[in-house]
Amino acid sequence: MTPTQADDLAHRICSTWQRTAPVTEWADALGDLDETTARGAFRRWRNEHREAPTIADIRAMAHAADQRRHVEVVTSPEPLDVTDEGIVARMRAVTAIIDGIKPEAAHRRELVGRTWQHSPRCERCAEIERRFWDQVGGRDFGRLR
Repeated sequence: MTPTQADDLAHRICSTWQRTAPVTEWADALGDLDETTARGAFRRWRNEHREAPTIADIRAMAHAADQRRHVEVVTSPEPLDVTDEGIVARMRAVTAIIDGIKPEAAHRRELVGRTWQHSPRCERCAEIERRFWDQVGGRDFGRLR
């Protein structure tokens, strides 16, 4: 980030929390970080904590976000070779399958912690997926027959 951006973020941090390092120390420490990542770390800290962050806290959050973003970019799959017509055909297939499943076959939900969530072992969803793959000719991403 530029010195002006680092100074601006340092002023925001110091105005948000009264008991923290001086603005000049913050500006120096934030200078080598990516602006978007550093501002995101500031917002996350502000939303999740009541106490003032240390310089190390913000830097650690920013570096963790950089690592997550790097992993997402590096491990992103190549675009699938699927045409718009293929996608429309698949959507029509799914709609036809869902319409053919009995309405009384409800989604199964499980208590996870304090909330009810959709079960990964839902028979209705498994049946929809099975019928979809049968209709499109297997689990490959080729064209519909």
